[in-house]
Amino acid sequence: RASVAMLRRRVWAIACALLLGVLLFAPTRASASGADWDDDDEFDAPPARASKDDASRAPLDADDASPPPSDKRASRDRAFKGKMRERYGDYPPVFEWKYELLFPLLIAGYLAFYVVGDRKNRAIVRAWEEAHARPDGVLMKNFAIVGAGPEAGAGPYKGSMFTREGPDEYRLYATGRRFVKAAVVTLKMRNRIDPFALFFRYLDSKNKTPTLPPADPHDTCVVECVMRDDAGISPGCGFAFGTTRGMAKLEKVANDVARLMSIAVVKHRDGSGPLAGTKKTSNAVVVKAESSELASDVVSDVVCELALGEAAASSTHGKHLLHAHCANEATTAEYNRLGLTGSWTIRFAFRVPKRVTADAMREAHGELLKLVPHLVDRVARVRLSGAQKELAEKRRARRREEDASKNRKENQAKEARARQDAKLEKMTAAEKAKWKEKQAKRAQRKHGGRVMMKSS
Repeated sequence: RASVAMLRRRVWAIACALLLGVLLFAPTRASASGADWDDDDEFDAPPARASKDDASRAPLDADDASPPPSDKRASRDRAFKGKMRERYGDYPPVFEWKYELLFPLLIAGYLAFYVVGDRKNRAIVRAWEEAHARPDGVLMKNFAIVGAGPEAGAGPYKGSMFTREGPDEYRLYATGRRFVKAAVVTLKMRNRIDPFALFFRYLDSKNKTPTLPPADPHDTCVVECVMRDDAGISPGCGFAFGTTRGMAKLEKVANDVARLMSIAVVKHRDGSGPLAGTKKTSNAVVVKAESSELASDVVSDVVCELALGEAAASSTHGKHLLHAHCANEATTAEYNRLGLTGSWTIRFAFRVPKRVTADAMREAHGELLKLVPHLVDRVARVRLSGAQKELAEKRRARRREEDASKNRKENQAKEARARQDAKLEKMTAAEKAKWKEKQAKRAQRKHGGRVMMKSS
């Protein structure tokens, strides 16, 4: 089925390319240009008018004195075409059908691209919902209310529990569980509906300093569980784990992962067993936490069995794990709108499989979704020691001092530039040239360094 769909897309692409080539390289035929006025075989120049002397010397015949109306009309047409030839002979053609049809073809291609991409996104949502949003699924078993309901009418299809936030983003809301205020499942698709955005992003990626953030080449499923305020989670409970590549991307967008957490090695606690002191997690995953004790409490045997162990990391569902992140620093517009800024949130990110079937979704995310209720209960029951709380407070205080120092330096540099600009505005052209020469000599002395000669 996938090969047939791929062959069909290739046939359509080749057909569109051939049609575009025919339109661009077809021979042109001018319909209102100077070429029409230069056709001497079809139209003759208007006859010269006879003068009064000629008329007096050669009397006209009876037929010439009153020409028929058809000859008069032909004479006027020839005179008009002659004037048009003299006036517009060197002008380009008024209409060329290959250029006139090119713009509608681009519009039709854009609409076809949008329709096909939107249909693919809807199919992904339907397959995911058939696999997991059912009575015996993890969501239905752990949350009292799942979805907006079929009566909402804002889903990708009739009767869907998802709400359509955009052509490439769909959300499923859930609530009604201990320790959890709300849960949101977001299916974020890659760009399938806007070819111009893809083209501009490709051009931007070729620049030395790209202005747009890199786009995710995969479809992602994000599950966010916003914890209740009375769940007992205190500062110092931040942790994150995932694949090496997923954690590298997370550190670029999550400030706490890079500055408050450190890599933790989780080992077996049984001192008498054959695995005493060995690592519990796979080498393909990374675990970071604010303390090693917290990492040992969070990464249980169930977590290793589902995602972080050797067998799980090499399995099909383990390869679709990106990361899991627990923090209270989410400041997105959606959190601000819902009044959830500052709430502790456990965020899971999974990669959506390429096969758009319910079985593929169940195989990829079935075991990973079991992490959601397990980690929610696990984190809510963690109680930090005094040393852990003190370490967390020290790290946060150090980060605040570093941010304040950075902001102070940026403000000082901005004020210095403003004062310098004000001085330059008051200078004349000669004074500005002298000042630039002085600055160049100072920079040369600064970067030139000093040469120390040793006496033998």
